[in-house]
Amino acid sequence: PNYALTKSFPDVDPIWLQSSARRPQILEVLAELDADLLCLQEVQFVDEWRGHLAATGYESAFAARPERQDSCAIAWRACRICCTGQLVVDLDAAIPAEATPAVRARFARRNVAVVVRLEVLDSSSVQTPRTLLLATTHLYWGKEHEDVRAWQLQ
Repeated sequence: PNYALTKSFPDVDPIWLQSSARRPQILEVLAELDADLLCLQEVQFVDEWRGHLAATGYESAFAARPERQDSCAIAWRACRICCTGQLVVDLDAAIPAEATPAVRARFARRNVAVVVRLEVLDSSSVQTPRTLLLATTHLYWGKEHEDVRAWQLQ
């Protein structure tokens, strides 16, 4: 499935909304940024992304959305940063068991988050390693679902 829809981007030629057209442009921008850390959402074709990231010097962590074909991802430059822990969070799992079917239907959106604990590698320093906690998530969208997003952020 294509998650970049013409109804969301009516002024864009539909050919540019296809994943096969967007991916090379995204990769080009990421290469130009030369960032040590990347946070991505709605990543399709995880194996291809993981391979590309590895080939360009990144290690990565992914969180697949249940019953969907996309993931959230965090990538870090392996020569500068190492991962010391990671956690995948299924936001639907936080819905209380006693929630009514109507509440469950509104709030269960198959959204996830990925959280990583990273240490910055600095061989020139004997200081305590700098530790980062980095997260990315895919929250539910749409102005009529602000309550869902607010709940997901808790």
